[in-house]
Order: sequence, then structure tokens, then C-alpha cells
Amino acid sequence: MSEIKRIGEASETASENAVTELKRLGLETAYGNLNDAATALRQGVYRWEESRPGGRSVIVIAGPTASGKGTLVNKLGFSEKDTLYLGFDRYYLGEEVQRQRDGIVNYSIPSALDEERIQLDIKKISEAKEGDRVSVPVYGMVESRRLGEEDVVVRRRLIIEGIYALKQAEIDTPFKLYIDAPEELLLERKLQRDTGARGVHEQLVQKRFKQNVAPAIKEY
Repeated sequence: MSEIKRIGEASETASENAVTELKRLGLETAYGNLNDAATALRQGVYRWEESRPGGRSVIVIAGPTASGKGTLVNKLGFSEKDTLYLGFDRYYLGEEVQRQRDGIVNYSIPSALDEERIQLDIKKISEAKEGDRVSVPVYGMVESRRLGEEDVVVRRRLIIEGIYALKQAEIDTPFKLYIDAPEELLLERKLQRDTGARGVHEQLVQKRFKQNVAPAIKEY
């Protein structure tokens, strides 16, 4: 069973009900309760936004690989017309960059991400007006390297999602979530995802999980 292990305390009455509800809810293996969690969070965000016309709401979702972060984002159901999604997967350093710098390739540790660029882009987005464009990197999972840049449009709502998003996204918001799950479930989900959409061989996924993912979960 997955669960929301930590959630930032609400600083405003508008989101207190959502925080209380999310603390209570568990996330079933089959994502059965993710619908309830998404509903509670969505309602809290709407209340917060209603109390601050013109304000920008920010949601930060973190947790180990394959814990259900992306699934929760999708179940929130926010429209792209008023929501900018910033996934930290786009900030990975390529295999060659990691190898030249550290002598190893490990996507499961914080330094595998371009933390300086993360902070720079979040600052730009925070300071930009709705409708402005900000350039962000594009990372190719199959190619294992950065492919270039693309412009994203700043919206009234920002969703930040990544393994270490709570640590790497230095931004003030009452909506901060950390989702966790047992290692065996994480491996099962990672195998399904990486051997399918990302074309990684099953043995390599298992090797990386044992050598990199599992130790990183315990250390970070």
C-alpha cells in the first residue's frame, strides 16, 4: 500500500480541510484512493484561490520513483489553460555529464538533477506574469541526455513534481505532499513503466533499482 507520509501544514484556513483529509487517506496499491486524495487536494486549492483573486497557487509533489506522483497529478484534473506542470524529469543531467563529473551514472540521487537550473527556472516562473513564456530544458529518457530547450507558458497555477521536489523547490506554499510506497511495489511499477514507455531492459531496471534506487530511498 502506498501512503502520503508527509504533507506541509496549511498556513491558511482555505486549505486546512484538504490537509486534514489528505493526512487521513491512504493510497491503495491499485490507486483506489488516489481519486479521493486528488479530490481533497483540488478542493483545497480552489478554496485557496477563491480567497486570493489573482494569486498564484503552487502544488509540490515529491516521492520515490514510481510512487504515484504523476498519477496523482493526472487525477487532479487541472486544465492546461490555467495550470503549468513542471516535472523535474526534464532537469536530469545526461549520462555522459554524470559520468564525466562523478565517474558514475545514478539517476536516483539529488545531484543527478541540474539543481542550479531548477532554482533559476522556478525563480523566473515565480516572477513572471501569467501568459509570459519561460525557457526550460527538454530531456530525452530514451536518449539519456538533454535534447534542447522549449518555452512553457506561465499560468495562474503551478504544479511542481519530482523525486526530491520538496528539497529542491525552494518555494513557499501550503500544498506540499510526499508520497511513499513499499520497495517491492515501487520496483513492480518501475518495471512496468521503464520496460514499456522507456524501452529499458528488465534486467537493467532491476539492477539499477537494487544498486541505486533502494539505497537512495534510505539515504535521502
